[in-house]
This record gives sequence, structure tokens and C-alpha cells, in this order.
Amino acid sequence: MPIAAQDYETEHLIRFLKEEFERIIMRCGLASGENLLSDSRALAVWFLHQEVGLPYEEANQYVLDQTNDCGVDFIWEDKEGKQVLIGQIEYDSKGWSKEPASEKKATESFDEFCNYLKKDSLPDRLYEPARDAWRRAKRLMSMDGHRPHYYFVSPKTFSAIQMERIRRKSGLQNYDFFTHDELIERGEEFLDGQTGMSSFKLPFKSEPLKITCEYGQVFVAPVGLKSVHKIVELHAKQQKLRALFASNVRSYLNVQKTKQRDCRCNPTDH
Repeated sequence: MPIAAQDYETEHLIRFLKEEFERIIMRCGLASGENLLSDSRALAVWFLHQEVGLPYEEANQYVLDQTNDCGVDFIWEDKEGKQVLIGQIEYDSKGWSKEPASEKKATESFDEFCNYLKKDSLPDRLYEPARDAWRRAKRLMSMDGHRPHYYFVSPKTFSAIQMERIRRKSGLQNYDFFTHDELIERGEEFLDGQTGMSSFKLPFKSEPLKITCEYGQVFVAPVGLKSVHKIVELHAKQQKLRALFASNVRSYLNVQKTKQRDCRCNPTDH
């Protein structure tokens, strides 16, 4: 007897995601000693948080987004899963209306990185902190058998035909696209306090007790231990166990409480 999914208007989800990116810009910028992060860097941080379960501040360490990043905006080493995630971000704050993403950019983004893997020559213009990340990624792939997994992340969109064409032209088969629909879906799951990694049903032994609070609703119900074990086991087999416990609905509730408190303290600013 699963709880029915909450329906959200797309415009509300987009507004929430933009607000969350603003929070990342301020929070991670201060934590890393930077004044502000860029919008695209904030999207990369949020993506890594959702996809692999990293806290925002930790995810920010793997983001390489700079003027001279040579097409690679983040590299994350999954040593347990024996893969390396390599990503490119295309972000336009006005491009959330499912307009087409840049097929040319998606096709050519990883050319310099792939050339480095083949020829042992780093691009001259690659900025210094990214050089170590490129070298570590290559070592893992060439010596330790890690497979590369490429991502193009954008609030814009591609058709299925475009995606296959990009894979063919780039020569990258293990190439995934995290675009408008995926962002909206993850935004809804994030608001629901889910992990954003997968969908599953949790059977209740009886009708859940619904408690309405100031900041939302809480559902209380008895659940069999075997059902919980099956969910954990499934995520462990899919190498997604870390992300299963990464998100917590209280994070969103705490943000809402902070906003409510700020509104009460600074009424003239809102």
C-alpha cells in the first residue's frame, strides 16, 4: 500500500531547483574560500550529490569547471564500482523550457580528454588543478581497469535520435544525458525526500497514519524488516547503496524553516 506520489507543477520544480542552486552557490563558495560559485558549477555539485550521494561541499572538490577546463567540468572516481564519471555541464538559467541543447558541444566536449587518454599529452591550456584530476582518472582507467562513464548535464533537452547521433559521432558508447526531464524528475524526488537514484515500493502492514505539520506531512506506518532488507540489497547490487542514504527530507524542511524565519526577521526585505 504505497503512498501516492505528490504532484508538482513543472514551474514550481524549476523554481525550487534554481533556489537550491543558489543555496549551493553561497554555501559551497563560503566553505571553499571562494566568494561565489558559477551557476554551472552549482549544477555540477547538485548532479554529483544526486547521482552518487556526495554532500555538497565534498562534491564541489570534484568540479573542474573553469575557463580552461578543456571540456571536462567534473571527474569523480568510483573506486568501489570501478568506474570514472566524466562530465560536461551546459547551463543557461533561461534554458529550462525544453529548448534544444547544443549537439555540437555534446559531441565535441570530451575530444581533448579522449586524445589525452590515447596520446599521453595534456592540453597546454588545461589549468593546473585539473591536470592532477586528469592524470588520476587515466591511471585508474589504464592500470586499474576502471571504465569511463561520460555525462552531459543540461536543463535543455535532446531527442533520442540526437543522443544516438552524439554517441556515434563522439565514439563514446558509455555516454549518458542528464537533461530537462531528468532534472525535473530528480527535483520532484528531492522534494519528496527520496534519493533520486531509483524507484521502489515499500509495502505497509496497515494503513499509514498521516500527521500534518507546519512544514508538510509525516507518514507513520509499520514496515516489515524483510522489505527494508530487499531495498538495501537491491541498491547494493546496483552499486547505489551510498546514494540510498544520501538525501534526507529534513534537508528541505530545514531550508523552508530558515526561509520562514528570515521572512519574520526581515519583513522589509521580502
